[in-house]
Amino acid sequence: MIDFAEVANPANPPEGTGFGAVANVYSIAPHEVTHRQYAAFLNAVADDDPNGLFHATSEVLYFIRRTGDPGSYHYTVFASRDARPINFVSLYDAMRFANWLHNGQPTGPQDVTTTEDGAYDHGGGRRRERDRAQRGRAPLASD
Repeated sequence: MIDFAEVANPANPPEGTGFGAVANVYSIAPHEVTHRQYAAFLNAVADDDPNGLFHATSEVLYFIRRTGDPGSYHYTVFASRDARPINFVSLYDAMRFANWLHNGQPTGPQDVTTTEDGAYDHGGGRRRERDRAQRGRAPLASD
């Protein structure tokens, strides 16, 4: 669903600006997350949506439509937005998306095996970023 490019030159020195050094091997998505990819995420983990990954205004903001009842929700993207970048996603929803990627894009309820643990820990009502050394391959762009 999401392709990654490996950045693998740990000995790469900084450029003249002091930026550009690569200390660790890591993977990064070369493109922005699309509406289609975000809908696939919702379909994988939001049959029942206890963490509100889909908001009441999502149909207007995300161009994604939710149908069905709790426990059997289904998400479809407006055709005109299919390949366009998703926007208006909250920080915590983005962290859960990163966890989902970190955990191998599994299907199932929103729990520690899908969205609540991984690159970011949401357990016990706490939201804290994992130690950089413990993170996986899906940090947010601000990292």
